[in-house]
Amino acid sequence: TYGGTSWIPAPPNPGWAAPGDCCLSVSTRALPSPEAWLAGPVRALRYGATSNSGAYSYGAVVLNAVFPIPGTGTTWYGGSTMAVGGSLRLYRKTSSSTLTVIFFTGGVVRGICFANESEGWAVATGGNLVHITNGTAAQPTIKVSSAPTSSNLDSIFMIDEKTGWIVGDRGTILRTTTGTSWATRSSGTVNRLRDVAFRDLDHGVIVG
Repeated sequence: TYGGTSWIPAPPNPGWAAPGDCCLSVSTRALPSPEAWLAGPVRALRYGATSNSGAYSYGAVVLNAVFPIPGTGTTWYGGSTMAVGGSLRLYRKTSSSTLTVIFFTGGVVRGICFANESEGWAVATGGNLVHITNGTAAQPTIKVSSAPTSSNLDSIFMIDEKTGWIVGDRGTILRTTTGTSWATRSSGTVNRLRDVAFRDLDHGVIVG
């Protein structure tokens, strides 16, 4: 709350988490945000404006990505089962339900982003892209496609329904202006790029 100049611990409530439940992803509904969500092995945690407000167990899976949709009670998660070569998993949680498996296939989800309540994307290992439509339906429409790279994809940021960026291993940068087709962009590095965020159509940051 100090603009990054100083930090204070915010431990979960007793019994919520153990040291091994390391956080792999964090997301907020809005800025400034009344609540934040964290995801990692074994548990998902929700922090409210005034207190630690929820913990959700989801069994033997690892959640690498979390995305709460602004203005709704819905949060999406992506990850995989814990087994070696475990299956890609997408989960959805509404304010009135537990975590629900929406989709699974081979691979590991590393990043997830929604442009609105109905349409979202997930990126995964092996250059796999997952496009989600009808996201509020009991059975959303899920389409898996291949990116123009076989590199593992780490993060996706959608500015709107048609414009977005993906980053990943070996300096991978992908960009879309249609929401369906992706083109490669030169990064000038072969290092792994782990996250991407944009302020508007013209200004963004990639880290790796």
